[in-house]
Amino acid sequence: MAGFRPQDRELLTVMELALIESSRPAQIKLFTLAQLKAKITRARKYWDKYRTLARRQHRTNKTDPGSDRSQPFSNVRTERKGRLFAEALTQFEKRLAQIQRRDQPQKTRPRTKPSRTGTDPQAAQRASLRKRKQRREAAADSALTTTVTRQFEKSKLRAIQGHIRASGARRQGKRDSK
Repeated sequence: MAGFRPQDRELLTVMELALIESSRPAQIKLFTLAQLKAKITRARKYWDKYRTLARRQHRTNKTDPGSDRSQPFSNVRTERKGRLFAEALTQFEKRLAQIQRRDQPQKTRPRTKPSRTGTDPQAAQRASLRKRKQRREAAADSALTTTVTRQFEKSKLRAIQGHIRASGARRQGKRDSK
């Protein structure tokens, strides 16, 4: 890792140092997918921790009226730790992407059925357009049916329509009897 310096060993705990050193190219290739995901989780946790701590220290130093606006050494160390974990996290994520690309099956184009229309390209185009139109109509019908059904369920229109239908039948019966 290009950003790691020997002086950085003093900044880190043993666990943090082990995590940073495991992000080096020679060691990162030995991890399984599960181990890599665990390391990503730990690196992200440390990165968040030191990033928020650096922000908090920066705000504290900024609002302190007695300070000369210079950044104290502790804040520089905290920011350095945050950068180290950000670099380690980047390395782990790159390796994870490589493994996932490698393990992903190659996508092949599905085989198409031979056209029944023969060699006439215009007939094939007409058949294709006809199928497309049928699919559109079927989708529109199902969407309309779904919408109407929802409206009936929401407003109890079915019960109301039953009463209207019955009153219509009664009126028709009166007309027919005259």
